[in-house]
Amino acid sequence: MTSVQKLAVCKDSAEQLKRYRVGRQQFEALIKHRLAPSDFKKVMRAYRLAKYGHRGQARDCGGRYFEHPKAVALIVIQELGIFRSDTIASALLHDLQEDSFIATWEDVEDFFGKKVVRWVRALTKEGDKDYFSNLLSSDPDVLLVKCCDRLHNLRTLKGCKREKQLGQILETREKLSKVIAVLKKKLNRKELWHAEYLEIQIFGECDKIEKSLSKRP
Repeated sequence: MTSVQKLAVCKDSAEQLKRYRVGRQQFEALIKHRLAPSDFKKVMRAYRLAKYGHRGQARDCGGRYFEHPKAVALIVIQELGIFRSDTIASALLHDLQEDSFIATWEDVEDFFGKKVVRWVRALTKEGDKDYFSNLLSSDPDVLLVKCCDRLHNLRTLKGCKREKQLGQILETREKLSKVIAVLKKKLNRKELWHAEYLEIQIFGECDKIEKSLSKRP
């Protein structure tokens, strides 16, 4: 990553959060001319399903839940510049089975294909499976979406209880660091900066949160 890129990724998280304040029409405009018509339809189908599936749910930090998967997809699109329909759809759907129930895995496969259902299942905590160990053997795009998921969670932790903030930081340092290390090995040279960007952003957020918490009585 060049010095210019490093400077660009160190923006204040408040500035980054402004990027998530987009409605459906703005979201469509971001991707419509970058995707084939069939891929555009797939992403917007995922958008609508996630919005409907998370209806009535709220996040611990406040606000409606759908804003989270939408923001994860926007990190994929706006910050990483990735316009792969399966990756964006997986970002939108990554919490659908874990935090709500609106479609079976068979339904998800019928709607979005084998790759998306495999990726979303890898991103979903199910039963007794060793979640993070399984993640490490997943495709690079799964690891990318997971890192984007954690980045948005960290950027929005301010409204959560101290215990949750500390727990997220501990898990990030102990487990997400391994995810990023594996991601770096799986990405080709051209896309390696994605992992480097996410690493800087994620651990930069951890440092800021820890500093903020240390100032509290």
